[in-house]
Amino acid sequence: MLTERTINQAKPKDKLYRLSDNTGNGLSLEVSPEGGKRWRFRYRFQRKAKMISLGTYPLVSLKDARSKAIDAKKGLESGVEPGAKKKAAQDAKTFQEVAQEWFDRFSATTTPRYAAEVWSRLEREVFPFIGNKLLADIDAPTVLSVLRRTEDRGVIITTHKIKSHISQIFKYAIACGLAYADPSRDLSAEVLPKNRTGV
Repeated sequence: MLTERTINQAKPKDKLYRLSDNTGNGLSLEVSPEGGKRWRFRYRFQRKAKMISLGTYPLVSLKDARSKAIDAKKGLESGVEPGAKKKAAQDAKTFQEVAQEWFDRFSATTTPRYAAEVWSRLEREVFPFIGNKLLADIDAPTVLSVLRRTEDRGVIITTHKIKSHISQIFKYAIACGLAYADPSRDLSAEVLPKNRTGV
């Protein structure tokens, strides 16, 4: 049975490996050679062995991962395939919904003043343009169009801050299994450098 101690003591090896929770819930912790730790849920559906991600540790705690695994098992008993359910959840999440989830965690780790600044910036510069878009529909050109709006006004530092916020939100979504990639990742060269004028 996994514990917080055994999880924290799990070190990367030359090859990816998994530690089973051994509670009959199909849950295991996957440790990559780079040191990343991801929750996996193994199951059988229509006689086929399958596996889905339940998020990354420590963003998703041991307790939360077990709860997700139990919910998935209950769904299987009702004929609901966890992989299909997860994809439906991914396709249904809007950027603003995921941003709110990210912000709830982020705001607890910083000052109220800075948290308010970040949310205000998102409300002003991002949400009006992609807030209602499904996460799955946002690609690099879509993010670049948002960045260009502020860049064209000459507020270069703000443009970089917005790019950082969007990236953090997508990294949160990836960790939670809600997205597969960060579309802002390769846009640094497309934005004017910070030493240009503007705030």
